[in-house]
Amino acid sequence: MILNENFNWRIKPIFILGDRASFLNPDGLGFFETADEYKQEALTGDILRRLDLPVEEKLLVRKAEDLTQLNLDVEVVLVFVHTMDRLLSLVSLAETGLPVVLTGEEGAPGDALDSYQFLSAYENVMTAFGFEEVRKTIKVLKAAG
Repeated sequence: MILNENFNWRIKPIFILGDRASFLNPDGLGFFETADEYKQEALTGDILRRLDLPVEEKLLVRKAEDLTQLNLDVEVVLVFVHTMDRLLSLVSLAETGLPVVLTGEEGAPGDALDSYQFLSAYENVMTAFGFEEVRKTIKVLKAAG
């Protein structure tokens, strides 16, 4: 569970990584895959720091069983999609009824958009492309909640 100072709201960041997660190259051109858990830990932490979200409570999902660690005592689930192996994990998140915001790395909305295609029937699932849109979406959800 996360209580973010900026939003004063509990946000659970979840990274859907699968066996081999795909991340944006440091130069912003193209992607690279990594199965190295330490590298994934560092890269996901960097993403959360750029969003001014605490890193400690993130959940890294490499296999469906990892979702059993999900604490549902939050107001919103922020899902970063970094793999094509995601559909079942995302359906189970959508079925919680919590607001689910699908996103990716800054400047890389493809996986989130592809995922939304499968989840568009769920009214609680939305997308946010870019970190500024993530911030705005969470503010809107907070105001509506």
